[in-house]
Amino acid sequence: MKLTRKQALNLIPSILDGEATKKESSAFFKHIEHDDVVKKQLESMRFVKQLVKNRFQREKAPDHLKNQISELISDMDWEEKSYSKVDNSPNSITDDNPNSDSYSSSSNKNIIYRLLKPLRYVAAAAVILFFTLITIELLERTSTSQLPVTQSLEEVVFTHFVNSDNFSAVLTSIIPKDINHASEYLEAEMSYFPRMPLFDGAEISQVMYSSFINNFNVPVLKFHQKDLNEDIYVFAFKLDDLDKELSLKRDPEAVKHCKTYDDYHIREVNGKHVVSWKWGDYWYAAVSNHHGNDVIAMVEPMKEEGSGW
Repeated sequence: MKLTRKQALNLIPSILDGEATKKESSAFFKHIEHDDVVKKQLESMRFVKQLVKNRFQREKAPDHLKNQISELISDMDWEEKSYSKVDNSPNSITDDNPNSDSYSSSSNKNIIYRLLKPLRYVAAAAVILFFTLITIELLERTSTSQLPVTQSLEEVVFTHFVNSDNFSAVLTSIIPKDINHASEYLEAEMSYFPRMPLFDGAEISQVMYSSFINNFNVPVLKFHQKDLNEDIYVFAFKLDDLDKELSLKRDPEAVKHCKTYDDYHIREVNGKHVVSWKWGDYWYAAVSNHHGNDVIAMVEPMKEEGSGW
């Protein structure tokens, strides 16, 4: 069983509610192995469902509402039975005299029941519509106030730079012997193969694997300028991973501008410059106390053989 994207999207509610058949589930999960659009939609809907479950407790309907609905259903049932009796009564069937009292009485009841019946259904539909609107409002409030807001990549980089605790609480780190050792470490331990940057007048002093945002980790390269006692931090992102991280957004101007190996973009964030560039399948963001143009003037790619570029 092979699914189209539309069929897979339509199956998501059944998958989340456990109502899909084994055949449908197997086809669905096989489909999302190569369809990130459907996979992201599944994750988003699962998140909303879990969020509503965690944030809001299920409450019982108030007694007066239960009574009203019960009475409404009973009235509709009674009217249906009464209407049936009126239509099938002996008088309505055998008495064809329009002037007779029985004919008049039956006709009046017939008209009344015909008018009341649709009104009851309208009332029931109004109750359903009311609860539907309440549910939609709840989901809209949840989506706007509880779901994570998209964050600017450059602003997160700045936050890490000004908050030294983010670098002290890294997942793992080493002090490499040189840039080659740093490159080998990234390849062997993290399966990262970035084109390593060099900075004129600075030496690689630390390689960290840090939590950039929740559940999204990236390597951070720290370069130290001994003469100035300044540090330059470079975040290296795999573009594939970055594109899948919906809660992060790069500066559109940076994405538009950085096309070749010689393109750089400067974004000012609270007085600091975040320099971005793209080398191959990796996106880089450097931050320091220097002006962005000075950083660009210092940076150059590593040219050692076997460096992974």
